[in-house]
Amino acid sequence: MVEAVIKGIPAIFLGGQTLLDQNILFNQAVDIVTECFSAREVIIAVRRYLDLSPCKLSQYKEVGKTLRDIYFTPVNEETMHPFLGVR
Repeated sequence: MVEAVIKGIPAIFLGGQTLLDQNILFNQAVDIVTECFSAREVIIAVRRYLDLSPCKLSQYKEVGKTLRDIYFTPVNEETMHPFLGVR
């Protein structure tokens, strides 16, 4: 879900009414993610996302860039050291 959102693609999180939710984007005040608890809510969310204007899609891409900076580390020499065996 996070990978889709950082690309500006809306996501629907299916929440459980009897379980703990693990929606890691819950604390972010963004409308690119909709949390649904019933089939009716999912239908409403899908319809809303299908009718997005080009302007709103552009806004979602900007929101995605902001969230990317929060959840992902930039790729550079320093952050790649653990993967390259460099100390």
